[in-house]
Amino acid sequence: MPGLLCARIPGEMRELHVETTEGLILRFELAGAGSRTAASLLDCLLLFIAFFFLGIFLALLSSIDPTGLSGFGAGLLAGGLLIASCAYQILFGVFRNGQTPGKSLLGLRVADAQGHSASWVQHALRGLFWPLEVLLLVPISLGILLIGATARHQRLGDLVAGTLVLRTLRNPEKSEPFPDRRWEGLMEKRLELSPALATRFDEHEIGWLRGFHSRSGIGSEARERILLKAGPVFLERIGVQPGRDPHQIDLLLRELYVFLREFGPSSGGGRSLPR
Repeated sequence: MPGLLCARIPGEMRELHVETTEGLILRFELAGAGSRTAASLLDCLLLFIAFFFLGIFLALLSSIDPTGLSGFGAGLLAGGLLIASCAYQILFGVFRNGQTPGKSLLGLRVADAQGHSASWVQHALRGLFWPLEVLLLVPISLGILLIGATARHQRLGDLVAGTLVLRTLRNPEKSEPFPDRRWEGLMEKRLELSPALATRFDEHEIGWLRGFHSRSGIGSEARERILLKAGPVFLERIGVQPGRDPHQIDLLLRELYVFLREFGPSSGGGRSLPR
C-alpha cells in the first residue's frame, strides 16, 4: 500500500515523502508560512485593486443618484468582497492547477495529500475558509498561526479539504536532460511506444525520470542500484521486461523519458531519487 511521510530536513524546511505502490519515493518541498503569507498578500493586493475601482464606480453612481445608493453600495462592496475572495481562490485553484497569481509568482501550488492535483471539491472547501483565516486575528492571522503550528504547514482550509501547498520545480529548463533529442527523430528505437501509453505515467513520475537523468555526482554502484530498482517500475508498465543489465535499462529509460517529454503531461515536482 502506498504511504506518505512528512520529514524535517536541514534549515527547518519540510518535505512530503510519498511512496507509490511500485516502491518509488516521491519527494515534495512543503511551502512554509513566509512564502504562503507573501503569496496571500499579493492576492489580497489584486483583490483590493479590483474593489478599489469598483468603489470608485459606485461612488460615481451615488453622486448621480444619491437616494439610498450609498448604503446599497457599501453593502454590495462588503458582500462582494467576501464572495469574490472565495471565488478567487476556488476558480484559480481549479483552472490554474492550484495556483493563484500570488502562488504562481512565488512558485507555489495547491495539491492533495499525495502531491497530485487537488480536485475541484478540495479547492472549493479550502477556498471557503480563506476569508475567515485572513480576517480572524488571534492576535495574528489564524491561517498563519496554523501553518506554523501544523506538521505539514496546513491552514484550516487545508485541514478540512485534505490539501497541501507545495513548492513547484524552479527553472526546470536548466536541468533538462537530452534537450536536443526528440523521440520521433531517434534513428534507433528500442521501445515500441504509442502516445496512448503516455497516459500510464503521471507528471511526478516524469519529473523523477528528469531528475535522475539530469543529476550528476551519482556513483556508478549507486546508479546501478537505482536503475535495477526503478527500471522494472517504469518499463513493466509498458509491457517490457528489462532484465538485469543496468546499461540496457539506462538506455531504455532514456528513450522512455524522451518519449514522455513529448507525449506525456507536463512534469512538475517529485525529482528526488529512491533510496
